[in-house]
Amino acid sequence: MIVTLTDAGRELKAKAHGIPGSVICAAACDKETLLSLKAQLETLRSNLNQQ
Repeated sequence: MIVTLTDAGRELKAKAHGIPGSVICAAACDKETLLSLKAQLETLRSNLNQQ
């Protein structure tokens, strides 16, 4: 099975392209801090899913 985006899906993907960079700028944190936060959130999600 081959799955592809519709025209609307491709347009949405193009619009969303800059969101990660915007979030990083708005967070005003360095890369190490953001990676640490990501790891902590993944641990929290894992712990919550076990309950």
